[in-house]
Amino acid sequence: MQAQGGKGETLIVIRHGFRLNYIKPCMTDRQKRMAEVILNNGRMDPYRMCDTLSKAFDNVRCSPEIGVARIKIGDMNIMVFDSGRIVIRQAADDAGIIQIAEKIAALLSCDYK
Repeated sequence: MQAQGGKGETLIVIRHGFRLNYIKPCMTDRQKRMAEVILNNGRMDPYRMCDTLSKAFDNVRCSPEIGVARIKIGDMNIMVFDSGRIVIRQAADDAGIIQIAEKIAALLSCDYK
């Protein structure tokens, strides 16, 4: 389900495995997109989260002690928090955001609590 927000924002209420709070233009480059995603499974074990993401993506920096992983894919920066929150920045388009959110949600959908 989609609804238009103000100033180029797209609000997507719910998707399978996650909720997209917003997609909007990046502050530093208005041609790029940013988004906030909340995974449905909630808080995860940070060590298992880091291990799973490091196996799935090439460019991952992860700190389980503070519960955060940074994934770099081309120009796109993705921050994944053990709380289940994901921040995607510098995405080329909305479809790229949804695609990466779906991939991360599927990878982390197991019982990580």
